[in-house]
Amino acid sequence: MTNPATLSMMDWPKPGDFVTWQEDRVSTAALWWELNVSLGRLAGTSLGQELNYEVRYESLVGRPGEECAALCAFLGVPYSDAMLPVQCLTSGQLVSGRVRP
Repeated sequence: MTNPATLSMMDWPKPGDFVTWQEDRVSTAALWWELNVSLGRLAGTSLGQELNYEVRYESLVGRPGEECAALCAFLGVPYSDAMLPVQCLTSGQLVSGRVRP
């Protein structure tokens, strides 16, 4: 069964739908991205906290262990360091779930 949030995404505009696409593709793509992130966040709020979990890129990059552990807790699955990128584990960057700067 497809949920309403997924169905609503099918109607979202594509970058080429904007009249500015031919003149300034970079700005149009940036505006398209911002629009879709906003629509996605709005759709996520309609699902409620029990069904929607948002991960910010900055948090995932800065604290991969903590973010993955929190996501696993939300999903109800056990966390393992094996879920992290190999670079975090082999380069010695990972310290208590945080990546060293």
